[in-house]
Amino acid sequence: MQSFHHFVCLSGLPRTGTTLLSAILSQNPTIHAEGNSPVCQLMWEMCKSVTNCKEQLRANNKEYLVFDLISQIPHIYYKNITEQIVVDKCRSWTVDTNYQLAKHCINQNLKVIVMVRPIIDIITSFAKLYIKNGITGETLENYLLQLLEPGGEPVMRSLDGVKNAMKQNNESTFLFVRYDDLIIIQNIL
Repeated sequence: MQSFHHFVCLSGLPRTGTTLLSAILSQNPTIHAEGNSPVCQLMWEMCKSVTNCKEQLRANNKEYLVFDLISQIPHIYYKNITEQIVVDKCRSWTVDTNYQLAKHCINQNLKVIVMVRPIIDIITSFAKLYIKNGITGETLENYLLQLLEPGGEPVMRSLDGVKNAMKQNNESTFLFVRYDDLIIIQNIL
């Protein structure tokens, strides 16, 4: 079951323009891009799940099904699209285990667009968003500090993934797009 011809991952830090880029890409009639996708998480959960039943798979000589099950998740999720290219948006695609899983199960030549922006600008953007929603004072300060906790969501874990992508980019798998460059392009359009 093939629902698309090309699968591209869109990842990066929050507040870096992934939603804007998805909207721009969706204007092309050959590209399907939507909001945050569960495909990465579904693939990861399936991978963990089949680990729990390895004994049964081995006993029935069906270990090959692991690859088949995981590799069909993107095609099942996007089975109703007509576009040739899927741009799947998820911050976790740059996490090495997820990237390796996608490379193995979706496409050996997988490409990942990674949106980046200085951390101070990301925190400032979150602060403006929180203030706009009535969060101020000590509560605002606590929220912003939580964003910077090591391994925390959504900023620091995403940052770890971006750093991983920068280290692994020897095959030019990752295309890094700066937020400021995207905004310039968007303003020109």
